[in-house]
Amino acid sequence: MHLYKYRDLLAPDSSFSRLSDILRTCRFWCARPSEFNDSEELRWECDYDPSDQTAHLLAKALTKRGRSADKAWETAWTAVQHNSLEPIARQVIENIIDQCRQNVGVACFATSDASDVMWDRYGGGGNGVCVEIDVPNDLLGTQLHPVQYSLRKRVHVDRLLASSWDPASSQAVYSVALLSKLQSWAPEKEVRFISKLQNVSVHIDDSKISRIVLGSGLTPDMAARIGILTKSLPYDLPISKRIG
Repeated sequence: MHLYKYRDLLAPDSSFSRLSDILRTCRFWCARPSEFNDSEELRWECDYDPSDQTAHLLAKALTKRGRSADKAWETAWTAVQHNSLEPIARQVIENIIDQCRQNVGVACFATSDASDVMWDRYGGGGNGVCVEIDVPNDLLGTQLHPVQYSLRKRVHVDRLLASSWDPASSQAVYSVALLSKLQSWAPEKEVRFISKLQNVSVHIDDSKISRIVLGSGLTPDMAARIGILTKSLPYDLPISKRIG
């Protein structure tokens, strides 16, 4: 399987240095989710329509946060009966968002080297490159996760409340937060590497850089610099050029 990392070379010196690091180490930057260009990245809708289990789940969540069992049940029952779940559950949402911001790193990849959208957004409008990475297919679902696109990012309050102690529910909520985006981003067809560390460079297991594609707007001088760089690498790196 091939993944692709687009690099903008509009700021030649700093951008070229980062490109050189990628080609020499096959390591990619895991950024904080709050640094992404989608302002809704860590936001989603919550379905507050209670089920038969909602009061029980809320009471358990409140107990884990330090309430006595009796007080937790009283608060939970009152919230469900008076349709006032949102103010309490909102605290859980904000806590999950904060954990994502503080504890999770994400490296983003494309699945095509011929995406006009990706070249425009991340490849300097053609004044950049696209790095092809050969990765094992069996990493999908473990290290690598395709982003899901939908009209709405939505999670039920029960799953949200259960996420504080149930790993399956926690994984589902994190998937909504980190591995889903609105349909307007679907042309990117993104795959993400999720790390427990952020602001670090990571290597995808058993991966290697297999090709570099030069953007159609790249200057001859920059193309020549990249050619010299590839010849200095300890492996053969084919170069191709995007047409159009």
